[in-house]
This record gives sequence, structure tokens and C-alpha cells, in this order.
Amino acid sequence: MPRARQHPDRAARRPAPRDAATSPADTASRLPQYVFPFIVLSLVALTVLPAVLQRETRELRNEITDTLDPARFFVTEIQYALARQMAALRAFVITADGRSLDLYLAFLAEEAHARRDLAPLVARLGPGIQRGFADLVRNADAWHGRILGAGILHRREVTPELLEQIAPDQTDYERALAAAARLERAVISATEARRTQIRRTDTFQLWATVALAFVALLAAVGVALINRRLGTLAREAEARRREVERAVEARARFIRGITHDLKNPLGAADGYAQLFESGMGGELTAGQREWIQRLRRSIGQALAIIDDVLLLSRAETGRLEAEPRSVDLADLVREAVEDHQPAARAASIDLRLRPAPPDLPPVLTDPRRVRQILGNLLSNAVKYTPAGGRVRVSLATDPASPQLGGTPAVAIAVSDTGPGIPPDAQERIFEEFARIHTGHARGAGLGLAISQRLARLLGGIISVNSAVGQGSTFTLWLPLHTAAGSFDTAESAPRGTPRAA
Repeated sequence: MPRARQHPDRAARRPAPRDAATSPADTASRLPQYVFPFIVLSLVALTVLPAVLQRETRELRNEITDTLDPARFFVTEIQYALARQMAALRAFVITADGRSLDLYLAFLAEEAHARRDLAPLVARLGPGIQRGFADLVRNADAWHGRILGAGILHRREVTPELLEQIAPDQTDYERALAAAARLERAVISATEARRTQIRRTDTFQLWATVALAFVALLAAVGVALINRRLGTLAREAEARRREVERAVEARARFIRGITHDLKNPLGAADGYAQLFESGMGGELTAGQREWIQRLRRSIGQALAIIDDVLLLSRAETGRLEAEPRSVDLADLVREAVEDHQPAARAASIDLRLRPAPPDLPPVLTDPRRVRQILGNLLSNAVKYTPAGGRVRVSLATDPASPQLGGTPAVAIAVSDTGPGIPPDAQERIFEEFARIHTGHARGAGLGLAISQRLARLLGGIISVNSAVGQGSTFTLWLPLHTAAGSFDTAESAPRGTPRAA
């Protein structure tokens, strides 16, 4: 017969207190979660930042090479063309030679070519340079218009109008030259601004690279120190774990010894009480018989508590075992309900079993452990339900139980009309020695803790749904392993305190 043994860590695990202080090992173990991403980000920055900055400086250098430098060249060409135009006109006035006019026209064509080449470059620059270029074009066109309007190209002679336009203080010509000079200064200023930006970007890239490399180095050193510290903490934690295991094992041995020493005299006392009850010591009165019955009940309760403590000790040390086999849960639950019918009738409680699903297949589980769990749940339901109350037991299947991670499960629910459990106490009832209704019935507070451990041993869990004044429903969820399936306690429900259903 297959036997499944629960791992000691799973059996002895306790839910951590909510307000427990974080241990140094936990704090140190979380540090690499922040340090490693920081190192990765630093390395990424070391790779990406230079590329971004180099792209920016490359664009600035390309703008200087492809736009600003040619623009300055063409502005200079326009200035030279204007000066040579004035020189050609003055030579014509002095010599009256028509070839000087031809030179003027040639220089005028050079200016036009330079302006045509400069226009698309200016369009890519800022509005200040664009306004300067427009001012240059306006003043130069005004001067050329007056020169050509004097008619010298047709008459080929010096006229008063021409003399006026080539005078040393001619304002249109001076305005054109001044506009060209301003445009040249604007282009030079834009070029210097971009070169300054390039120098600043290169300096920032240098210092940023050094800083990021230094930070990455510090982070790497920090990771090395943290790993060293983590190794020390891990060794200390392992030593403490072994100490705890030895302490748990020592306590388990003590509990086994003390329970054995307690059960022997209690068993003997129960035997003597049974002899007295049978009349071997003489005929008993009704009062004496009632006293002996109460004595035997008290002895039975003490023996049950000792058995619970022993079972809990075995669970803590991982000695709980399951012996799975094919079980008809409907028959098993029916027998458990029948076993508790006398106690329910004595307490004037209506205990009933609802019909089981007709298609419920045999389940691969440990029937002895299931009986123990159902015995605790039914005993609590009868114990805490007042006279005249109801206890109902039902079976159901769930093809995708959320309590067991979406796997198929069978649910055995025990509902009562007792006082109910407050919401803030529903998480504590599965802890050892936890008692909520201390005024209603006696008990050591071990039944639900043991039942939850047994449920996990079988790969299941117990959930609770309760409201004060309306009763409680405890549901045992078991994996729906069929007889042909496999039984594996590693499929147990999530550890910790079970959530309310």
C-alpha cells in the first residue's frame, strides 16, 4: 500500500506573526533586488548615454559643416560682390569705359548666384538669421534698382543719377553692406554657439561616463559585500534552523514520554472505574453510578487531549503519515454522521446528511485521516450548537476548486446554527490552543489545528465561512484523485492560515 510522508518543514511550519520584525537576513537578502538592477541600469547608461550625446554632437557638427560654414562663405561672397560692383561703377565714371559696366553686370550675377545658394541654407537656420537675410536682400535690391533705373546700361554714359548713386555717402549701398555685415555676425554667432554646445556636451559626456563607471564599481563592490554578508547570515540561519529542529525533536520526545506516562495511570483509573461501574465492588446507588460515569467521561476527555497533543507533536516533527487507498466518501461520511447521532440526540440537535452526488467516484485518500477530520468538525458542530439547533453535512464536487489552485476537488461541508465566529477570529481558530467560545463548551483548542494539518497531509485544506449569530460552515477540500490517479501530498493547499471561504 502506498505511503505518503509529510515533509518536516511543511508539517512544522507556523504562520509568521503579522507584526514580526524583519530579520537581518531578510533585509540583506532583499538588497540585491535593488543593487543588481542599479548595476544593470548603470551599464545601460554607460552604453546608451555616450551614443545619445555623440549623436547630438554629430548633428551639431553636421549643421556647422553643411549649413553654417557654407552660409558664411556665401555671405562673404555677397559682400565682395557688392564692393566690386561699386568699384566697377566708379571706374566707369572715371574712364567712361563700357567694359566697367560689363564688370558691374558680372559682379551683379555673382551676387545673384550667392543669394540663390544662400537662401535654402538660411531657411534651415533660426529666425534671426532669416530676418537678417531678408534685410540684406531688401537693401541690395533697393540699391540695384536705383542704379539700373539711371539708364546707364542703355545710354552707356555718365549721368547725374549715376553720380548720385555712387557717391561715398550713398545710403542704399551702405545699408546693403551693413545688412551683409550683420548677417555675417549672426552666422558667426550661431556657429560659435553650436561649438560651445559641442564642448559642453563632450565635457558632460566625459564626467557622466566617469561618474557612472564609479557608481557601477561601487555597486559591484556593494554586491560582493552583500553576498559575503548573505553567506554569513545563511550559515547562521542554518545553524539556528538545526537548533530549532533539535529543540522540536527534544520536545516531541518529551511529549511522547509524558503522554505515555499519563495514559498508563489514566487507563488504569478508567479500568478501575469500569470495574466499580460493573458492580464488582458492590451494588452502586444511582448517585454513585452517575459519579463514576462522570469520572469515566473526564478520563476519556483527558485521554482524548493527550492523543491530540501526541498527534500534534508527530505533525510538528514530520512523522504524520497517510495511507491512501480507494475510498467511497459517501459511505465514509454517512458512517461519521451516524457515529455522532447519539451525541446530537442527547443535545437535542437535528443532525442530518444531505444526499451525495450520484456521480461521485471513489477517491484515493486516507480514510482514517478523513474520519479524524470529520470527527473533529462534527464534534465541534454538536458541541457549539445550542439545543434545538441544526447540523447539516453535504458532499459536492468542484472541477476547478480555487482553494486547491484550480484543480478538481471534493468538498465535505459541515454547517451548524451555532453562535458563529467573528471575522477577526476566523484566522486564529486553526492555531494550536485557540479557543473562541470559551463559555459554551470545554476543549483544549487543538481539534481544528490538528484537522488542518491532516487536511494538508492529504493535499487539501479546511476553509471556514461564518457570521456571528448565523452559524458556521467548515468545508474540507480534498483533491479529487480517482482510484487510477496518483496520490501526492506535495499538491497540498497553500500554507499559512486558511482564508475564509
